[in-house]
Amino acid sequence: MTSEPTTPLALQIAKNRVFNCKMRSKYYEKSFYNFRKVQAYLDENQENFKLDHHDFLEVFEVFAKDLASCLEYAKSAIFLHKKAKLPSFSREKKYGLITEEIILMHFLQKLHDLTQYIIGFVKANFSLAELSNETTIIQSTSQAHKGFAKQLYKSLQEISTSDQLELIKHIETIGNRYTVANKLFSFLQDLQRF
Repeated sequence: MTSEPTTPLALQIAKNRVFNCKMRSKYYEKSFYNFRKVQAYLDENQENFKLDHHDFLEVFEVFAKDLASCLEYAKSAIFLHKKAKLPSFSREKKYGLITEEIILMHFLQKLHDLTQYIIGFVKANFSLAELSNETTIIQSTSQAHKGFAKQLYKSLQEISTSDQLELIKHIETIGNRYTVANKLFSFLQDLQRF
């Protein structure tokens, strides 16, 4: 038996919870769709992929933005619920808090943290690529610093290669986390019919 909240504050918070859950679902689906675009971009450009491709960062930042929105709505759905002190799902089927929502929110937080790390990682590699280009110019124009510039250029090339492998590993980690999060999300969608 489902009971409607009776106080105006509880009713408003319940309506906000429904809105936040719907928006969480919308942005979860958008973020997953955009993550698949990131994967497709990497698959298409696997042969000539370089970390200094600005196109990759553009595609990835769209994904990260939708993921951040999803996380904010997920947090709002949970914390607004706690302020109202509404019962759990086992007692209140319509507006109750489901434990899996909290787990999903933590998964989203981990994904968000990893995406922010990757954005910083790629931007740092842009800077290293620019430095590498400058080193190449120095190497070709200066005889006095040729030995130093050559070693620096070689070191930057080695870092770039290992960073590309690390980035691909992080993208695979996000994909693995989405596999688990999709199961949680599907479970929530089955229970919450707003």
